[in-house]
Amino acid sequence: MIGYSLNTVEGYDEVDDRRFWDLKVLINDYTKYAVTGIFRKAIILNTVPDGVDIIDVKTNRSLGKTGGDKILLLQAGTHELELQKPHFLAKKIQLTVDENTRDKIRAVMSRNIRFSSIDQSASSRQDIGAELISLKSGSNEYLRKSRRTPLELSLPAYRYKAVFSKPGFKSRQVAIGPETNNVKVALEPLKATIKITVIDALTEQVVPGAEIYSNGFDQPNAKDTFFTQTNTSGEGTGDIQAGNYTFKIMKAGYNSEMRNIVTKAGDSQNYIVELYPSN
Repeated sequence: MIGYSLNTVEGYDEVDDRRFWDLKVLINDYTKYAVTGIFRKAIILNTVPDGVDIIDVKTNRSLGKTGGDKILLLQAGTHELELQKPHFLAKKIQLTVDENTRDKIRAVMSRNIRFSSIDQSASSRQDIGAELISLKSGSNEYLRKSRRTPLELSLPAYRYKAVFSKPGFKSRQVAIGPETNNVKVALEPLKATIKITVIDALTEQVVPGAEIYSNGFDQPNAKDTFFTQTNTSGEGTGDIQAGNYTFKIMKAGYNSEMRNIVTKAGDSQNYIVELYPSN
């Protein structure tokens, strides 16, 4: 018997739930005990995640929490249970207990997840409307079509890998845990590639070793930033964030030259700059 024990020496019983057991002591020439019990079935209810409160809807009584192969002792018949856990959607299950009921039952909770996206390089935390293009748990794709942030989805409590994409930014994949309720992804803007070929304005020969510096249009008083140096072919190539820049090209023996260049994310731009000898 589960949930009941009888100590005939001391004359008392130990019961986990008095509603299901009744003890009568019959004393004649010797002591006898009559034990009446209501048969129940032991069922293990596992949930994802665990630690879920099990509520008997009819009595509004807690039957405990899931986890560690929690055993429920349920009478034959139909039971309506509600599973509750903070930050998850309540889940109702109807369980019919008879000789054919499985000994182990598994239930998966769901939760609302809010997705948002921001520009990693910007001080603003405003959503940039990235596309959620894939949402997989294992090999199963849960997204029928791409969705734009901000958005909220109700999803089973599994682990996911989500992929975000937006023109002008690098795509990014993020992992989502089974108890995550908020996903904020920071996307890195694509850089522009700038190639500057420097030549001698008089001889039209390439100029190796010329130094190229950059500065933003909106930061005229900021210090110039070294961008690159031309190679033996007179070419200097580098990547830079999208924006408006002034490029300064200089080499000893030549007058420096300036170029205003507007760059866009993912662009590749080529320029030829002529330097005049200073003498």
